[in-house]
Amino acid sequence: MNVTTGSLSLAVHGGDFDGDGDVDLAVARSTARIVTVLWNDGGGGFPDRSEYGVHDAPLMLLGADLDEEGDEDLVSANYYLGTYALQFAAVTILWNASDRTTPVAELTGEASSDGVVLSWSSTPDVAEALVVERAPAGDGLWSQLAILEATCDASTYTDSPAPPGREAWYRVTFVASNGERTILGPVRVTLNPAAGATIVLDPVPPAMRSGPVQIAYSIGLENVRSRLAIYDVRGARLWATPWGVHGPGSYVERWDDARAASGIYFVRLETSVGQRTERLVLARP
Repeated sequence: MNVTTGSLSLAVHGGDFDGDGDVDLAVARSTARIVTVLWNDGGGGFPDRSEYGVHDAPLMLLGADLDEEGDEDLVSANYYLGTYALQFAAVTILWNASDRTTPVAELTGEASSDGVVLSWSSTPDVAEALVVERAPAGDGLWSQLAILEATCDASTYTDSPAPPGREAWYRVTFVASNGERTILGPVRVTLNPAAGATIVLDPVPPAMRSGPVQIAYSIGLENVRSRLAIYDVRGARLWATPWGVHGPGSYVERWDDARAASGIYFVRLETSVGQRTERLVLARP
């Protein structure tokens, strides 16, 4: 039996995370920065799942009774890719659902003509700041959209402009004064074709092996002249697509980086209505 998780899975841990006596499966989805729990239906099937956003990319999972309540909690060791090496960034604790049944808040997202409206039901008293982030649906890196002051009135945020005609993940992180983080989401939103920005360049995940690099972008207007280009840190252009005229929609190009050395590069979407730039890290084995 194969169970699809939707992105690169680096670690799996089995445990009874909801207290029903059946072994559930936790999966570390590194590139999506999500821990997915597949819930056992009692017959060896996993029809239901829950997804938990973590601070950085999860690499390892461990089960332990951290609160000494007789059930197994889940620990995720997370990392980020530095310029030259993998560096551990944070540890996320997911409490057992049998005794942590009520979340501090619920995150929802809805597409509108102005972009995407995010709403959550409450803000913890200990939170000092809220961090709102977005990532392409499926794999991708989280991009920080805003840092908000945590107040009782801080329960909505509008992502405007948003990528037109696409799906995207959103999450909100409550940050306490002691640095503790509580993550809501992620929640997936299908965006209106006409909503959002005229041009959007998606964040480019780090390339950790040889092969073409996939670059995704969106255009929200008719008859936009555009091309993609790659630049090194000195500003020299290494690669570019031919200029073309595009209409509203989502597009993907691939850069064959076989001759490029490890390091930092810049992807630029150049158009007749503006440009967008994202950083690209190549880490050769």
